[in-house]
Amino acid sequence: MHPALQMKNITQLPPSIRDVASKAAGNSRTSKDVAAARNLLNVYPRLSSFQRFALLPVFFVNLDPEKIPTAEDLDTSRRRPAIREEVLCALSALDAVLNLGAPEDVGPSLWPRVRN
Repeated sequence: MHPALQMKNITQLPPSIRDVASKAAGNSRTSKDVAAARNLLNVYPRLSSFQRFALLPVFFVNLDPEKIPTAEDLDTSRRRPAIREEVLCALSALDAVLNLGAPEDVGPSLWPRVRN
């Protein structure tokens, strides 16, 4: 895995941003948490490149193929009420990654998650 995707990078963020990022990467995250982390990229236009890239682990964790529902899961969504949340988290994360302008050498580590 590329070093930019390691969760420890979040600790390098200013406290207010770190709190949002940690919540969006946590086990009990919601789609609102992930959307809030994605919105940091727009709300804080003065984030340095380093700070923007320190948010990458948040989006990486939300693109985990284990958490993204399969087509079969979508067909049986009545059995999994949280499926909408999982889809929304993944969509917010993908949107953020696409708009973040991540360094090109991160691509090979992200691609297996994006293409699933």
